Amino acid sequence: MDFAAWTFAAAAHAETGLAYWRVIDLSLSPFVPALGLALVVTFIGETRERARLVIAAFALFGALAAVSASALVSTTTARWLEGPGWPLVYLALFVPTIAVAIALLARHRGVVAPLPGARERRRVDGILLGITLGAALALTELFADLGWSVPRLGHLASLSTALVLVWLGLRHRLFERPTGARALGLVVAVGCLLGMSLLLLIARFETQRGLLFAGLLLVVAFVGVIGRAVLVDLITERAHADRLAYQGRLAAQLAHDLRNPIAAMKGTLDVVREARRRGEALDDHAALIERLEGLVERLHATTDRYVGAARAEASPRDVDADALVKQALAPFPDADAEVQPGTLHVDPELLVPALQNLLRNAYDASTTTNAPVTLRITRRDRWLVVEVEDRGRGMSPRERQLALEGFFTTKAAGTGLGVSFARRVAEAHGGRFRLISEEGVGTRAVLELPIRSAP
Repeated sequence: MDFAAWTFAAAAHAETGLAYWRVIDLSLSPFVPALGLALVVTFIGETRERARLVIAAFALFGALAAVSASALVSTTTARWLEGPGWPLVYLALFVPTIAVAIALLARHRGVVAPLPGARERRRVDGILLGITLGAALALTELFADLGWSVPRLGHLASLSTALVLVWLGLRHRLFERPTGARALGLVVAVGCLLGMSLLLLIARFETQRGLLFAGLLLVVAFVGVIGRAVLVDLITERAHADRLAYQGRLAAQLAHDLRNPIAAMKGTLDVVREARRRGEALDDHAALIERLEGLVERLHATTDRYVGAARAEASPRDVDADALVKQALAPFPDADAEVQPGTLHVDPELLVPALQNLLRNAYDASTTTNAPVTLRITRRDRWLVVEVEDRGRGMSPRERQLALEGFFTTKAAGTGLGVSFARRVAEAHGGRFRLISEEGVGTRAVLELPIRSAP
């Protein structure tokens, strides 16, 4: 909608020569680089990690847009817009923003390069081409404003970038279908665009400057009030729902893990009770007593593990790498292991269940292909890299993002906690977690933990 509105304003200015169209054009076009950066961050699945970067971009370009809009009532600003000042400021903001977007895409391409197949690389190459081409074409407008003898191709830039938006959004399912508050947001956006179009028509009459400015203020106020209310409600409800959902799912998973040892304890107690009824001495059933003690210890370990997961607190200690891998692979004897021997300074009470969750996901994803699942532990520079890799169905960018946030699963009986739990475990160790996946090729879950020695 931003592309459509500023392109329409620029075309109207070229047709009529009225200054108001030029002001509206320069008030809307600054949002294009920020929107492009937001698109790239969404595409690579780092909306949470890069949130401050995107907010900073929108704040800077939003400030430029606000100053540009003030030219409707300020002759000083109007003269500044027509001189070299505006294109120089825009250029100073535009180039670093697009450079960051291209750098993020290039880094993401390097991450997915080792994956078999070329589908994900083609996606990255496609958006790289679209962003680079759009930026190059947009620069012609700025250079023309600075007096260079170059053709103005900015409208072609907006068209090409809009096509990239549509292609990415539809083909790769980057965005959810709008429902509820999101649908209301789209209705507000459409209404504002229609209102802007009507106000633009008023600009044909030189005597209606005050009416035009008042109408723009009303539109901005309307968008601000409705948008703020919707965003506050969404953020508050989402945060509250996430807390409740995480606590509920964690409790459900804890109950599931406690069910088996409790059932075993009940069976053991039934045997002891029957022995006492027959008058047998408890000393004759020492093995049963030891089993009960072991089950109690198991219950303590399980509850401690979930308390640690809920608090995201790790208590690292020295652990033999082979022993840790053997423990993690106990339920998965068919998995492959590639481990550099040595001592690891980690919290096995958190890391082992995290790896078992990832291994279980990998096996579930590979059920139709019977492809091997691999657990790999290596050291790279200052990082301990723990990877679980499968050759299953893979995940779309949208699925990766949802899985990292938690409570998302494609399995009928899944809890959606496996990936988010692994991410929390990595962060509890002071590390990071990444999902590298391509549909139809496979998934690699990577925990990067800083190598630290025991104090």
